Amino acid sequence: MLNKVLIAIAMVAVPTVSIAADMPYIVEAPATFDDRWSGSFIGVQAGYSNLTAKEAGVLDKTVSGPTIGLFGGHNFVFDNVLIGAELSAELTDDKTSLTTRTSGETNWSAGAALRLGYVMGAYVPYLKAGIGLTEMEATFIPTGQKDTAVHTNLDFGGGFETMVADDVSLRVEGIYRITSKENYTINGATGGVEADGFIGRIGLAYHF
Repeated sequence: MLNKVLIAIAMVAVPTVSIAADMPYIVEAPATFDDRWSGSFIGVQAGYSNLTAKEAGVLDKTVSGPTIGLFGGHNFVFDNVLIGAELSAELTDDKTSLTTRTSGETNWSAGAALRLGYVMGAYVPYLKAGIGLTEMEATFIPTGQKDTAVHTNLDFGGGFETMVADDVSLRVEGIYRITSKENYTINGATGGVEADGFIGRIGLAYHF
């Protein structure tokens, strides 16, 4: 009698084990890099500005120096196409002698930009275009007289960004900037000054 019971139990258990073995093993998929690129971000950036200040027939002088600032925005990813919008603000230390008696410098800049990139796993090459404001200052050295003006600027460029840790990315970019012409009055003389040139940056962002 006992043997019959054991045989019956075995006959029930074997199909049950077989069915369990055939069931798929479900594992929760980890977040993809596409998921990490999509969403908001905030970061810090540093770089070098190399602009040429120009006044027709009077001035053509390079004003260059380091920059440091903040940026933040939001990315949307459609298939592998990244579309992003961001805001940025930075300070610049680029005081330069324009003439024997006049110096010039950039104080700050701030702007908004759009990015168009292509997601390749952990890497995103991108194009970038934006508009912003840049405050520049001229000083008449003998008296210390200063005049400042806020220029409108257009930025065009591109860069490369990569994930270096969970939710942390590193970017390198180059920008060509063109500013509007604004008037400065120094020592009784008024002149219209504009600028253009390149800005290189490296930035670190946290994605959330």
